[in-house]
Amino acid sequence: MPRHLPETCPSRPRSSRSGRCFKIRVITPMFGGVEPGLNDPVTLIRPSSIEGALLFWWRATVGRQFATHEEMAMAEKEIWGSTKSAGKVRLHVSVTNQGIPCEDSRVSAPKYAVFPFNATQVAKARFGIEFCLELEYPPDFENAILLTVRAWTNFGGVGARWRRGCGALYCEETAPANSGAVAAWWQDLQDSVGNFQGEPHWTLLGERLLLKATNDRNNRATNAAFDAWKAAISPLSDFRQKEGLGRNCGGMREIRVGPKAGQQAYSPGRSRWPEAESLKMRTGAVAPTHANPLTLQDLNAHPAFPRATFGLPIVMKFLPDPEERPNSGSLLPKGAERMASPVILRPWLLADGSWYALAHQLSAPLPAEIEYSFVPQAEGGYAPDSHTNQQQRFRWDIPGGVNALRGSRLASYRNSPMGNDSQGNRRSESGDALEAFMAYLRSLHFREPAAIGG
Repeated sequence: MPRHLPETCPSRPRSSRSGRCFKIRVITPMFGGVEPGLNDPVTLIRPSSIEGALLFWWRATVGRQFATHEEMAMAEKEIWGSTKSAGKVRLHVSVTNQGIPCEDSRVSAPKYAVFPFNATQVAKARFGIEFCLELEYPPDFENAILLTVRAWTNFGGVGARWRRGCGALYCEETAPANSGAVAAWWQDLQDSVGNFQGEPHWTLLGERLLLKATNDRNNRATNAAFDAWKAAISPLSDFRQKEGLGRNCGGMREIRVGPKAGQQAYSPGRSRWPEAESLKMRTGAVAPTHANPLTLQDLNAHPAFPRATFGLPIVMKFLPDPEERPNSGSLLPKGAERMASPVILRPWLLADGSWYALAHQLSAPLPAEIEYSFVPQAEGGYAPDSHTNQQQRFRWDIPGGVNALRGSRLASYRNSPMGNDSQGNRRSESGDALEAFMAYLRSLHFREPAAIGG
């Protein structure tokens, strides 16, 4: 029996799924790939990495509407899947521009942002990468997906150290149109995310956003991104370590041990933060010249570690000194190896070409307890690096819980970085290092979104 073919092809069945394509640019060097810190020469932007980033920002935005982990986990499984079932979001990544490595450009990344990486990793890290992200999902999920992508492309990044501006992203479709639109853009984002009451149980998009304009409009030069990046990162370095703010002024000092003993070298001044003194007082390993604490007098009984709120671990390395030998080691959340920083510092590009230094404080839970992990030193010597000899590491539980991280007493001692600024205004009445840092940014002309473009 002869077969009759239709003269025209039947129309394509209508899909029951929605889809969007986002064109995204990586505006700062990206670190990470198959080898730690190095870009993958085959798959520059890995779909699995993008999926992980989207999941984080979905939790940080849409996650505000859930009261418990269990509720969020059920919704997360439905949309993103689990180890036992596939999710309902499909994504495809296609790189359209490979970008350039730092070694082929005339710009340099802020050292404080890239210090974990060696010279080769920094030289090979690429920026200017452009890629298309195609997402397909059920129509019911569209608002959640768009909210997730909007937060990720404006606050997040790809690769390692994205909270310090590495691998920062720009997407014209999700960025504010211009400076005059920033306030409404931010308010709409907050309204879309919704309110959250009480202490967070997981990391959420926060309510503190500060911005500082760093260039004239329409300047799209490569160094504009790096200028904005440095303007965002430098204040954190200064707040923690700058002489006259984070530490006393230093001076020349005689080296007392080692091959250069007897020579003069510049020595930084004593820190105005109480972490190092807390360890010295607690262990009794303190030089006679430092017997009188510079910060708090009760550190033996009530040690204080306010900078832990910026993220953990904090690696503590004490210089060799025959009179002062506490064990070098790391401050850690108890029972864990790290706590991600709740502070995002990065360059931010608007659709009209305006650049800003951006600082955002995520709403994140503090560790209930912290501990000090160290390797016992040899007699007359010093402990090796805290990441070696894992089988011999000791852990010291730090008393006080959250009270060791923040409290009014931490802002009340003389020259506390959280105390009064040059105008006599207390940076943080509650002794919260994060709150004090945001106040410090305001003194450097960082502004809330409502004050931008007005």
